Amino acid sequence: MPTTTAHIRAREASPLGPRGRMANVRARGPWRRLPAPTDLAQHYDAAADRWHVQMQLLGYPRAYATLFGLLRAEGWLSHLDRTTPVLDCGVGTAVLGAAVAHAVPAVRWIAAVDISIGMLTRAAASLRAAGVAADLRHADARRLPFPDATFDLVVSAHMLEHLDEPEAALREMARVLRPGAPLVIVAARGGLANGMIRLKWRHVPLSRWDLARRIELSGFRHVRTAPIGPLLRPAYWLSRVHLAVKRGDGLA
Repeated sequence: MPTTTAHIRAREASPLGPRGRMANVRARGPWRRLPAPTDLAQHYDAAADRWHVQMQLLGYPRAYATLFGLLRAEGWLSHLDRTTPVLDCGVGTAVLGAAVAHAVPAVRWIAAVDISIGMLTRAAASLRAAGVAADLRHADARRLPFPDATFDLVVSAHMLEHLDEPEAALREMARVLRPGAPLVIVAARGGLANGMIRLKWRHVPLSRWDLARRIELSGFRHVRTAPIGPLLRPAYWLSRVHLAVKRGDGLA
């Protein structure tokens, strides 16, 4: 078990590999040109110091707290305890990961990956403040540095829309999840509100139905989608949540 101090570990190989075969599909047209992973990492490094404040202004901490409170009440998180390993893919500043820890106090250890060292540094501080031990890796979600069937919960926020081939990351999430364990994906919605943010980040939102289909084809079942946060908060209009469980016998 790691200590309460979070350590950032870099993989032997760079996490920023070549763009996938789906690039011509996901990046077609002026609105669908995804930035190269190295450029994206640099953008997030530059934004890391102010990212947590921006998430608060948009209402994400409260939205995530409400989300995990509902999931706990519905039994999605009833299997989590002090020995439960949780993974956050594309952790950012750990707004989502910290929300898991606050909603389920038994969770005291979180593993996480991100391609941005700046974000990982901020995530370490956030998780330390939440009293959570962390294993933070500078790694690509399409090549997760963890053994098969390691985690009892995988969460991810605003990461898949940056990928040429989201299925590659979803298959990796399925690989490291234990059978029957839940997946929680927060993804960008389309629309005018998100269009303004796309001018800066050049991400490509997946439609509700398209992402649900990709999740199911990547090894999950019981896929459902829901809004996130109250109607009058920006998070509601910018994002939605997708829930699923890994196929196979187990917790669900």
